[in-house]
Amino acid sequence: MVVRDKYGIDNVVVEGDVRFAEIEFGANKELCNHLDITKLPTVNFYSQGDKVDGFPCGPKKLKVLLEKIAQFRDMSSRELQFEAEMNKGLALSAMVLKTLQH
Repeated sequence: MVVRDKYGIDNVVVEGDVRFAEIEFGANKELCNHLDITKLPTVNFYSQGDKVDGFPCGPKKLKVLLEKIAQFRDMSSRELQFEAEMNKGLALSAMVLKTLQH
């Protein structure tokens, strides 16, 4: 949960198993590029610092978002790490394929 203090500064408050954070794209373009955010809004899932999954998430994708939250909350840290490694491999293979097609 993000709570704005009396000085107008947003602070992340850790409660429970799931945390949400918001990034202002215009003020953080370099960070967004580093996080591979190409469309807005985008939702990324992380576990222990590793990206587990992510996708552009407009209003029509709300059901998918809720399903992903439920799926990842039920996974162990080992399962989340495996999912992150699999997605890294998929991203790498997509990048290689794109390079070979040009």
